[in-house]
Amino acid sequence: MKRIFYLISLLLGICLNAEAQNIEANNWNFGLRAGIGAANQDGDIDDTDPILNFHVGGAVSYAFTSHFYIESGLSFSRKGCHTEESASAKSNLLSTGISGKLEETNNLYYLQVPILASYRFTFSNELGLNLQAGPYLAYGIAGKCKWETSGDVKILGINTGGKDEGDFDSFDDDRYNKFDTGVKISAGLQYNACSFSLGCEHSVINIFDNDDYDVYNNVLTFTFGYDF
Repeated sequence: MKRIFYLISLLLGICLNAEAQNIEANNWNFGLRAGIGAANQDGDIDDTDPILNFHVGGAVSYAFTSHFYIESGLSFSRKGCHTEESASAKSNLLSTGISGKLEETNNLYYLQVPILASYRFTFSNELGLNLQAGPYLAYGIAGKCKWETSGDVKILGINTGGKDEGDFDSFDDDRYNKFDTGVKISAGLQYNACSFSLGCEHSVINIFDNDDYDVYNNVLTFTFGYDF
């Protein structure tokens, strides 16, 4: 709790002491973005629970007018979900012949590039409202699925029996595709050089490397930004 209080105090101190950042037409701007959120998956997968998302990276934007600009950049982002399945589940992506319980936590790590059409409503020299929407492209650079069974469960063709646990590479063959693309929208406040935004992302292509299942990433995000 103390760490959260110190972090909030630090961010407020940075924002209060930062200089106003007004958009200037035909001008490039650079900044940093970092935040947390809730990552989950939907599609042909049932009873999923979100896991913690974190994302950090840099941003670059080009202003066409004093209000309209295009923002892009490169970020590192964690996505995935947690599932808990029993013998009655029909959406299991990994096992056959479940007569117990299987818990999985999929951790997928991506490098991501958004291309966001952005508009800023200016209320004063210090305060504005940012609205953004557009596609993103992402490539998986690492991933691990951690699983735990209880009862008689067959994982990847191996009968584990009793209670067992393990992990495997999520981007191996016949599991998750490394490429993901989707749409992102966000809205937030701009105060001087700092921004605070809420956003959501959703895949538009199947990220699972199996034609029998369609699986999509979805993420809710809270992002802090600082513009130079």
